[in-house]
Amino acid sequence: MRRGGRGHAYLPTIWRAFETKDGWAVIGGVGDDRWPALCAAVEMPELESDERFANAWSRLHNLDVLYALLDDRFTGKTTAEWIDALEAHDMICAPCAGYADLVRDPQVLENGYLLTVEHPTNGPTQIVGFPWKFSETPARAAPSAPELGQHTEEILLSLGYSWEEIGGLREVGAV
Repeated sequence: MRRGGRGHAYLPTIWRAFETKDGWAVIGGVGDDRWPALCAAVEMPELESDERFANAWSRLHNLDVLYALLDDRFTGKTTAEWIDALEAHDMICAPCAGYADLVRDPQVLENGYLLTVEHPTNGPTQIVGFPWKFSETPARAAPSAPELGQHTEEILLSLGYSWEEIGGLREVGAV
């Protein structure tokens, strides 16, 4: 699966995931108050005085240009290097985990975000857990989806078909 997107369409500040040398990093909440720190963190002080990016309004209208500049910049360092640089300038940031990272993350597993259930033919299978926790009504994983045709005979019998009729339907390839 691919990522769902790189930014937030409804926030007028910089909220965006940037591809790095070895992964992705996300930055959030870069309004006018954090703009100078971002310019310093990415080692592009010239952006701070660039009229296209002078304030939140001008950055908003020039986001495509700004993002192209930052996209080029971010591919030059690893995610860990960027997170260190951004945190040193008090930026809201985090590494972006991929799906493969999440299924091995001890905190994800400890919080029950992923569950292991027994599948009738595949054996133990990992599924997405529940995003909520209720003390009085805990959520439980439903049984796996039925296999194709798993309940055909049961349904046909409940509709009044005899075993002989079901056998006849099988012979002609109807079931």
